[in-house]
Amino acid sequence: MYESNDHVLLVDFNNAVHRARAGFGKGEHSITYTFFLMFRKMVETHKPTKVCIVLEGRPVRRHEEFSDYKANRTSSGDDFWRQHSDIKSMLSHLPVTIVRHESHECDDVIAHLARNVYHDKSCTVVSTDTDFIQLLTPGDDRIKLYNPTKEEYIQAPGYDYVMWKSLTGDGSDNIPGFAGIGGKRAQKLLENRDSLDSFLEIDGNRSKFERNISLIGFEQLLGDPTVAEFTPDYSTLRSRFEEYKFFSIIGDKSWNRFTNTFDAVTCSWR
Repeated sequence: MYESNDHVLLVDFNNAVHRARAGFGKGEHSITYTFFLMFRKMVETHKPTKVCIVLEGRPVRRHEEFSDYKANRTSSGDDFWRQHSDIKSMLSHLPVTIVRHESHECDDVIAHLARNVYHDKSCTVVSTDTDFIQLLTPGDDRIKLYNPTKEEYIQAPGYDYVMWKSLTGDGSDNIPGFAGIGGKRAQKLLENRDSLDSFLEIDGNRSKFERNISLIGFEQLLGDPTVAEFTPDYSTLRSRFEEYKFFSIIGDKSWNRFTNTFDAVTCSWR
């Protein structure tokens, strides 16, 4: 097992806010309320020494390569984005680092942080997005992927995940797979190189397969991401929670539990 005194929690922010939307659904601040309940539990569970909240950027290169990339996504609505903005604002009162790259998706930035910036530290990615499986390596647990919905760590597959997903496709990102190729057949093709080569020789298959690999695999960042570091300002955060009537969080006992959760978290970027 990989051991390090530093443990970095890498949070897929949009994914977390969307999950919070599925929580307690009443009131104009319900998503915000649920997010902070989930976030405190997340930090308590993983006990990180550093927390990076990673925001979405624009998938510039992927859209240039495939104009239908994520074209199936629908708007989350004004209420969602209002609370999304509120949550970002409130996070600035906690000891977290917020990271974003204008021209790259959250996935690419998290991969860059885990592989390059924090290459000598234990990293846990928190997300239900299966794209992060490509960060996992059998027998190496320096980088872990935690699914907060299932409340379990995802195991590294015994095959090339990017190639496998390039065969099956990714409906959530509007990346088409190949007709008749499900998960089991894709794995069998990867286990037999001759069968895979024969399949790719069929007209159009190789170019589509290579395009899918390019869309699904992580991109190397062009330039550094924008980084914002924050130190605790619990008084202001409590005032915001009080304004929004989050009484179950700001009671003396529960508030002490909330703030104590972040005692071991440092604020420095590196």
